[in-house]
Amino acid sequence: MQKDTPPEVTNLGSKNYRTILEIIILIIIALFLWKGVDVGLKNAMGTDEPLTVVVIDMSQWYVTSMTPTLTAGDILLMEGVKPETLKVGDVVTYTRGNRIIVHRIIEIVRENGEIKRIITKGDHNLMPDPPISPDQIISRWTGIRIPIAGLAFLLANKPEGRTVVISLLIIVIIAFILEEVFKEKPYKL
Repeated sequence: MQKDTPPEVTNLGSKNYRTILEIIILIIIALFLWKGVDVGLKNAMGTDEPLTVVVIDMSQWYVTSMTPTLTAGDILLMEGVKPETLKVGDVVTYTRGNRIIVHRIIEIVRENGEIKRIITKGDHNLMPDPPISPDQIISRWTGIRIPIAGLAFLLANKPEGRTVVISLLIIVIIAFILEEVFKEKPYKL
């Protein structure tokens, strides 16, 4: 003789809270992992800026001063560098005012064996940059890049970009929650 049992009943409210809590925990774990990777890379690469995102610095969104070598949104792995180890052809980051610039060294001017100034130029630029001093150099590119992965970071640096990134995150979270809420539950017989 078969016994009739009601279908399994779940508390959708508690399921939603659990899903939201899981998402929050994943975000916190991701932030801790990111911070750990950041600190680890800083130590391993010997620079405070081990990852650099190539910014859009020309009128067309896809052109940078380093096109065709580097494109907008490329994430570059950088290494700390002593000025005396620099050579013509190295791609370096340096400061000019409050900006960090990624350009190639085209000339190193020495006086009595000591580097006095460095001339850089973007691969896409027609003219070289004004000379910089060796102490403006932050790091040298290792040759490792992750193509266009940094576009989200570039977007997040502008108010309208932050709105887009946050909106997309909210849409993904809502979609995940709705999927959990409306997922068909198996009936137990």
